[in-house]
Amino acid sequence: MALITIQSQVPDLILLDIMMPQVDGYQVCQQLKANPKTKDISIIFVSSINGSVDKVKEFSVGGVDYITKPLQIEELLARVENQMMMTKQKQKLKEENTKLKQELSEHQQNEEQLQLLHRAIDACQNGIMITDSTQTDNPIVYVNQGFETITGYSKAEVMGKNPRFLHKNHPNQTALTEVSTAVQEQRKWALHNQE
Repeated sequence: MALITIQSQVPDLILLDIMMPQVDGYQVCQQLKANPKTKDISIIFVSSINGSVDKVKEFSVGGVDYITKPLQIEELLARVENQMMMTKQKQKLKEENTKLKQELSEHQQNEEQLQLLHRAIDACQNGIMITDSTQTDNPIVYVNQGFETITGYSKAEVMGKNPRFLHKNHPNQTALTEVSTAVQEQRKWALHNQE
């Protein structure tokens, strides 16, 4: 009957007597620990001083503590409070672990999306150049293959340079001037047939 009640109202802690009329406390504890719904309940065994106390067995079946009869209220309260505090800490750790797993999953999804976007930008035929506006000289920190095709400069040649170098004489000066103007005006620019 008690096991059925526990299924509908799961307690945080059970004081479980080892000696019971039909079944012993060890068996009850094993049943509770085998059930996913009740496996996290803290169980404190209660045993008689005169009875045989198998402390190792009490812990091996899933008990978290034991207390002997006759019960002393102060000791009982101290042990119960200790277990309740530990239960709260375990629950808090479990919640934090779940939160960290969720954040890790979101981070992995974001990383996958960033990699996909990076591949798409790299493959784009439009020239893309990114500068670091947090630095005084606005150095170029990224260019894609389209930029290399349009300007004739390789990624290695432009990384870390200020985009103003694009104003200098270059075989395809017209295209470079158009790119530079588009960057200054913060608008799109596309390479049209420039043969």
